[in-house]
Amino acid sequence: MSELERDLETARALLREHHAGVTPDPSFAARVVAHLPAAPDPLGWAARRLLPAALTLALLLGVMVWRELPGGGEPASVDDLAAWMVDPSVGEAP
Repeated sequence: MSELERDLETARALLREHHAGVTPDPSFAARVVAHLPAAPDPLGWAARRLLPAALTLALLLGVMVWRELPGGGEPASVDDLAAWMVDPSVGEAP
């Protein structure tokens, strides 16, 4: 038997000797959980933290796409934008 196993057995024996003999009733865990504060919603927290960065990135990408549209940034139709997103070479001079 190794030293670690002996130490574990000694600890188990001490715990058995000093057991209070009290067993909580079945509703104990439910009462404890009822008194705990509500945990924050992690998805909502992440959304609030990342929303400004996501909006900034979307705006920056929108400006970059708008500048690269055929016509040098002039207003384009939705069809032109869709065609450019599928094939960026659309609208370029041959």
